[in-house]
Amino acid sequence: MVLGPKAPGPYTDNFAYEPTTTRERTSAAGVAIFLALGVAFLAYFGGVRGPALTGFVPVFEAIVVTASAFTAWMLFAQFRIRRYAPLAILATGYAIFGAFHAAFLLTFPGAFAPSGLFGAGLQTPSWLIECGWVGFAGAAFTFVGVERSKRRTARWHAGIVARTGAVSVAYITLGSIVAFDGQRWLPIVVFPNGVLSVAYTHAIAPLTALLMFGAAGALAFACGVTRRVHLWLSVVLLAMGLEILAAGVFGGARYSLGWYVAHTDSALSSMLFFAVMQLQLASILRRAARNGERAIALHDIVSLGSDTSEDRNAAMLDRAAIDLSFDWACLARVHDSWVTLESTVGDSPYRPGLAAPAGAAWLRDALGRHDLAIYEHDVDGNWVDGTPSMFHGWSPLVTVPVYVDDELYGMLGFGNRSSRKIPLNDAELSFLRLLGSLAGVTIERTRQRRQLSTLAYSDALTGLPNRASLFEKLQEEIANSQRFGRQFALHFLDLDGFKAVNDSYGHAAGDGVLREVARRLQAVVRDSDTVARLGGDEFVVLQSPVEDSTAPEWLAMRLRAVFEAPIAYAGESFSIGTSLGTSCYPQDGKGIDALLGHADAALYRFKARRRRPLENRGGVSRAKQRGI
Repeated sequence: MVLGPKAPGPYTDNFAYEPTTTRERTSAAGVAIFLALGVAFLAYFGGVRGPALTGFVPVFEAIVVTASAFTAWMLFAQFRIRRYAPLAILATGYAIFGAFHAAFLLTFPGAFAPSGLFGAGLQTPSWLIECGWVGFAGAAFTFVGVERSKRRTARWHAGIVARTGAVSVAYITLGSIVAFDGQRWLPIVVFPNGVLSVAYTHAIAPLTALLMFGAAGALAFACGVTRRVHLWLSVVLLAMGLEILAAGVFGGARYSLGWYVAHTDSALSSMLFFAVMQLQLASILRRAARNGERAIALHDIVSLGSDTSEDRNAAMLDRAAIDLSFDWACLARVHDSWVTLESTVGDSPYRPGLAAPAGAAWLRDALGRHDLAIYEHDVDGNWVDGTPSMFHGWSPLVTVPVYVDDELYGMLGFGNRSSRKIPLNDAELSFLRLLGSLAGVTIERTRQRRQLSTLAYSDALTGLPNRASLFEKLQEEIANSQRFGRQFALHFLDLDGFKAVNDSYGHAAGDGVLREVARRLQAVVRDSDTVARLGGDEFVVLQSPVEDSTAPEWLAMRLRAVFEAPIAYAGESFSIGTSLGTSCYPQDGKGIDALLGHADAALYRFKARRRRPLENRGGVSRAKQRGI
């Protein structure tokens, strides 16, 4: 099975449309069977009359009204977030159901007044609750129709919601008028002794129950039961249909056993959907808290100070393997048809550095994708050379591509020795995708940091350390020399005849000369010495350590000797000389400025001895001109 990116739609980030689990569907089936068995029991004993408990109706109807109101509010709030019309339609259905049950409570004889409030007649409460059932069933059928519609534009959904609201207001108004004022021409539902009429028990109640069963069946068959709202709304409609049978067909009278059970079922079914949604919200909050913990952990890992990208990616892999119950995880680099393990964590028989040709069919498939993929079994268990596959025997295998600078760098791999008992959910898959992105980010940041370090501390032309790098190195040398009593020397060089090369042959020739000078200088120094370019034609050689007093002079001689041979560039030959001055720590100074100033002054004295003109000096040393 290969998972592609999750397309945005009405079910995305919508708690009411969370996928159902096998356990949840089994629980819903158990509830439906229990209700059916209860109604079958009432077919024999539902007509048994009980005491007239006038306080029963206010208690249970208050539960129905409250639960319906909260459910309607919850669904409408979700509609305002997602702008998905079926949620508003279902909220309207619960609002209609709650409104007519509230009117039933107010007009029921003995609840608040002997004959009910607002001048209600004997038939008014029964017709009000009948309107509530029919209205809810109508909302359910409308819900199914809109759910099955292919039109998904926001304007269309807004129009559906507006029309549903208008029809609902009109239905509540008309239903109330009919229930209160239409008793003269409506069929009789209940007699003064509380017994239900034959018209109701043999026609009206069965038809209303059939309407509820039809809505439940239409919802289950048209929308399925793989989404939470579809599954539990079907159960609620089934419960309402059975409730009508219990009270209207098998009970046959008010205060019968069937009547009491029906009102109890009405309260429970009203609470059922709200309770299931609240449990789902609690589950989402727990997952959000867990995802927040994961995000904080990843932030801490990615923000580690001096850790390398390898260390950070290994830490992220370890966190993911533990949190998602994988036996092992790895980061594999893919290059030139080879796979190299850069990091491995967990119960893996392989260690970083293992390289193998990318010959497995599943691996070729994974590398050809741009998203997370899950493989239940290794498609082919061998590499092209016949050796066991790197991941042979691991099931399932999850791969996540890693991109650096928009190019495929490699992939993250996660595996278990046996099939997982609980499949990965959408949040966990998103977490794995995030890991792949962060792995690429850490690698890219490490590369950028190295590039910035190179630009900050290296001369772009010659590749030598620049002024900043030299000064940092000098500070370290001074500190070490003070601590261990060592000595070092500083050689200051500039080039003679370099200006003529630039003026006569151009800057390209001058750049070539500078690169060759840098190469020659590096060739005569030790690994412990440092050659740096200050800028222009000025170079500094840091000689460290200095074992005896003659070592600086010997190195100075070698440095001057590198300029004896002409420098060839683009078919031309240039004779370049050098002027050099040397200072020693601590004899010539104990600070950077003092050492460079002394070396610069020695360079001037060297030029004076050779009687070279001091161009543009004005009696001020270049060390002072440079501010060192």
